[in-house]
Amino acid sequence: MVLCGAALLSVAILGLTLAFQGWRSRFFAFDLVPYVEEATALLQQGRLPEKGALSSFASYTPPGPAWLLLPGMLTVNDPRLYEFAGSGALYLGALAGVFALTALCAPPRFALLAAALWGLSESGVFFGHSLWPRGHPFFFVWMVYFTIAWIRRRNAAYLAAALVTWAAGMLVFLEIAPALVILPAAWVLYRPPLGPRFIAAAAAVSFLLWAPYLRFERGRNFMDLRSQILRQEVRPEPNAGWCDPSLLPTDWASRPAEETPHLRASLRKVAARRMELAPSMAAANFESTAPGGTILLAGAMVAALGAASLAASPPVSPRVLQLIGLLALAASLVVNPWTVSRFLSADGVLEFHVERLLQFGGAAAFLLGVSLHRYRRQFHGSLKRIQVRLNAAPNVDNLKLAALSLVLPWAALLLAVEGPRPERFWWLWSVQAAVLAAALALVRPAALRIALAGCLLAAVFANDLTISRIRSWKEDGWSGQDVSVMGAIDRLAESVKAKGVRHASIGYDIPFYRFMATFHGADSRYKVGGELDFLLLQRHGIANTNRCAEGFSTDDEFRIVQRTGEVNPAASIERLPVAPDPEMHPIYSDADYTLLERPK
Repeated sequence: MVLCGAALLSVAILGLTLAFQGWRSRFFAFDLVPYVEEATALLQQGRLPEKGALSSFASYTPPGPAWLLLPGMLTVNDPRLYEFAGSGALYLGALAGVFALTALCAPPRFALLAAALWGLSESGVFFGHSLWPRGHPFFFVWMVYFTIAWIRRRNAAYLAAALVTWAAGMLVFLEIAPALVILPAAWVLYRPPLGPRFIAAAAAVSFLLWAPYLRFERGRNFMDLRSQILRQEVRPEPNAGWCDPSLLPTDWASRPAEETPHLRASLRKVAARRMELAPSMAAANFESTAPGGTILLAGAMVAALGAASLAASPPVSPRVLQLIGLLALAASLVVNPWTVSRFLSADGVLEFHVERLLQFGGAAAFLLGVSLHRYRRQFHGSLKRIQVRLNAAPNVDNLKLAALSLVLPWAALLLAVEGPRPERFWWLWSVQAAVLAAALALVRPAALRIALAGCLLAAVFANDLTISRIRSWKEDGWSGQDVSVMGAIDRLAESVKAKGVRHASIGYDIPFYRFMATFHGADSRYKVGGELDFLLLQRHGIANTNRCAEGFSTDDEFRIVQRTGEVNPAASIERLPVAPDPEMHPIYSDADYTLLERPK
């Protein structure tokens, strides 16, 4: 056990070392700025955090990350490190949760494997250094752990712990909302005690956590909560706060009239969208966790779920297997590009990856149907032998519960995610890693099990983020080089302080995400260059008096011009045309940025 603890500690140290490598070269994400301001209000005024950043629906999120930023803000002065204490603590907690959950389902060596699969993956390394508001795996993995403990120990105190953990995770970001479906499903299947007193205590604690945000929402008629739950955009006025509205591109401001389609057309549109998104969303965690290892990981997941299901009930009879085969043959006639394009696609055209998936799925259904129909008795005998072996394995019921706790919210997300947003699925990987590792305990012989574990570790560790961090460490050292805009920021601060003031009108001619300008109508902090305003204020105590949504004006005393950076309208990365100002001249320049000043 000592060796296992030492190995787990080694995984944690390596994961955090990779997570914080190059911290000097990473820019503070503007999504965290509102949380920093909420934490600052708590430190300076004693006001509890009551709201967060704007979501993609332009509605205010809960303030949970503000509490997680507090330890870093109290410890360091560099905003690039504000996240380190909170993100590091959650990383260690999630790592311990993955280990503990897997230990309920398999021996400790497999729990260590699960911890390595999560902690050294791209997802684990990312969460190790970032508090970017997302559903966090820490809350999900411990919620699943408490749920299994509630069922196995028949103790409602664990149900209360699961509810409070879910409520706290929701306060950080609402993405983990689908995890709640686990609890009623577990009660229906296993009937563990509910314990009304424990539920009431959990509700009271959860209400205290949410009280500041609910009070804020009451003053806004709960519009933000409704927006995020119903996935409806608040839609701020896109040209609000523009000093020169003529700069606003027409397609940003125009809103096409929405038609009310017929029911059939609406259902076909929804089905087509689901068909288009489901393949990439279903594999999102595999691809973002281990590029190139998708098939291997997906196969292991299917094996784990299949093993858990087989252990739950007697194998089906040969007649039922024959029926399943006939259904598979029928499905092969439906699951093909011609049928889907004819009846589900709005324009009769399928994406390339969808067409290939349908071809593969139809062929697989056909082969499965023929095999089950022809060799149903042989399949039945094999299933009986597998069931005997699986039922003899310890803790296989816990593995089934962990798999169920993964599949239910995963399916809910596949139905609910509004677009190609793989980041919506990242929080699931912690339990995925636990299920994958625990499933290996069922594999025989040992040599095959070791080979599969090695392949899993190699596939997970060889991800783009880890490789880039190792390369950066070799070239620029562990802390990395300062982000390129820092030179212009420091020179600007020097010039402003030389005038004996702590404020100036500063403009930006830089690429930006469109929402930074169009969300200005919902929150004036959102503007082109808002992240640079924050850096100036936090690093040098200098406030920008230019509040134009477009980020610049004819009255600017200084202007930062970025000569590099790509524009990609498809990804909403834009750049506005800024006319040269003959009165401004450069006072600083490097490979990426130029700082202009208007002489008095």
